[in-house]
Amino acid sequence: MKSFFWFNYILVSLACGSLSQEVPVITAIEVKTADVSHAGMTLGSIDLELITPEFTICLIENLDSENDDFSAGDINEFTGSQLQECLDFPIPGGQVALLRVTHSGLDAWTPEWIRVINSNESFVQCNDGYEIDNSEMRAQRSEIKDAEKYTV
Repeated sequence: MKSFFWFNYILVSLACGSLSQEVPVITAIEVKTADVSHAGMTLGSIDLELITPEFTICLIENLDSENDDFSAGDINEFTGSQLQECLDFPIPGGQVALLRVTHSGLDAWTPEWIRVINSNESFVQCNDGYEIDNSEMRAQRSEIKDAEKYTV
């Protein structure tokens, strides 16, 4: 009788999905440029490399959209093909261990924060506030916001 109970429990659990959890994937990246003098960037580019706690990596070269990105005080959202190999990239537990930001070009940039939005509508955020220039690379640890729901 016990085996019948456990067999039915497992079948019901599998049907309802309670034994497996869907791994969140990246659906968007948001970037807020600081609202201070000379924070914006027009003659430069940004590469982002996301590293999970499992050491899986995705790369976005020349993060860009059809809009005027990286203006002082603005929040820019990047989705779809703009995410390159990071689109639908699985991030177990919704966590990004490290975000590597690389600047190229003539114009410095000061990010306030960078958010990685997950398919479960939570996000991780890397706070910054420091200028990056002259082909510099900076690694940032993320602040995990698993419990917070994504809202604009």
